Amino acid sequence: MGDVARDALRFVELSGLARIENAHAARKVLLAGELTLSALERDVALRGGDIRDCGNEAIAEVSTRLGCSHTMASHFCDLGVDLRLRLPLTCAAFLAGDLDYARAWRIHRETAGLSPETLALLEDDIVRSALQLAPAALGREIRELIVRASPDEAASDREVAEAECRVRVRPVGPLSEFTAILTAEQGQAAWQLVCEMADTVCRQDRRGRQILLVDAFVALLHGESALPCTCEKSDCPKVAAASMPSRRKPLVQITVDVATLLGLTASPAYLDGHGPIDPALAQMLAEDATWRAMLTEMVDLATELGVVAAQRDKPPTGTEPEPEPEPEPEPEPEPDAGNGSRADDSTPHQPPRRPGLHVFPGPRLPAPRWWCAAQAGAIGSEVRAATVWRRQDDRGDRQGTRRRSCDGSRAPTGWARRTGDTTRRGAAVPPRRGDGCNGPHSRRPLQVSGMLGAGGTLPTRSRGAVLTP
Repeated sequence: MGDVARDALRFVELSGLARIENAHAARKVLLAGELTLSALERDVALRGGDIRDCGNEAIAEVSTRLGCSHTMASHFCDLGVDLRLRLPLTCAAFLAGDLDYARAWRIHRETAGLSPETLALLEDDIVRSALQLAPAALGREIRELIVRASPDEAASDREVAEAECRVRVRPVGPLSEFTAILTAEQGQAAWQLVCEMADTVCRQDRRGRQILLVDAFVALLHGESALPCTCEKSDCPKVAAASMPSRRKPLVQITVDVATLLGLTASPAYLDGHGPIDPALAQMLAEDATWRAMLTEMVDLATELGVVAAQRDKPPTGTEPEPEPEPEPEPEPEPDAGNGSRADDSTPHQPPRRPGLHVFPGPRLPAPRWWCAAQAGAIGSEVRAATVWRRQDDRGDRQGTRRRSCDGSRAPTGWARRTGDTTRRGAAVPPRRGDGCNGPHSRRPLQVSGMLGAGGTLPTRSRGAVLTP
């Protein structure tokens, strides 16, 4: 048997497997719809006239059983209900394996607002078109059939769809996808503006068409009137284009390990709202960024101060006293009665606790030298400590820190895993109060926020830094 004959047999087998897959997909969707109808009937019977959120139990269970998202499970359930109640011909073709899930979903989506009479008139033509067209072309064909058969319903569907216009951004691997769902005329007008902006460079520009369109889109968002040409020719006809205003720096938050920032390691950084980013991108963004150091301190004063039982399970109450004057380099320890801590008479040389700092048990380590240097002002920075509250959930698989201001009000919060993947939404935190740089330290980290001065250097023991380009 020749290669051509073997390939022909493989194509026949591929088509047969595709039909079997489509038939099983139809059975899965119909079963999800049956479960949804059963849950709807049960919820309506239990709630009476209140039908809000009915059927959500079935959607959640389908999502759990299939291991898919809630949105995908909702699509399965909606399509299954529609196939049972409104689309008998589509259901038969789907069960026979002639239609796949994508085309069945397209039929359901495009005919959702049609009256039963119009749908019964058009379904046969829609199914015959679905056997020959891809999903996108099928959607256009269905809309054309609806406009010809019932223009009023087509206009009504358009008005309903226009109310769902939206804009969103989501991560796609190392990139971001910016999606805008607009009306038909708005979409065409926006595309023309982007193309016109991309044409403001000469023909010798080094960028490809798609890169030019992306740059043009960003330039429009910044209110610019032209793109800078990259041909690097002195006689470029576009070099004298309209002057462009300076772009506003974006406000993004990046969490990166200091060793990675210095090029010593290659740990991933974290971009708030996107996810992990590569070290090279983090270093590039750090070149022109505002630094806010997040110093990781190892502190354990629970045994000496006796405050674990009183404050471990509750956030700070904001009853600390007013800040005291700047302490001497080696202050004498004094008990602080205002924050509920108590000193042990048998240890007269222990340092006082910083007001509002929650500490936890653990092995003790020597005090880091950069922390004491920061207290003495040796690194030219003012370290500002915020009240910290650590939460451990019942499962013990996730923990985080929540910053609170010293007056009891909640500051913007950030949750950190043990692995260090962190999203911190920080503003300037209140000034620190009290002493405590000479105390023993724990291996369990507490996050302490600080702002580096103009001439300051980043401490070598810092676990991470938030960069605001």
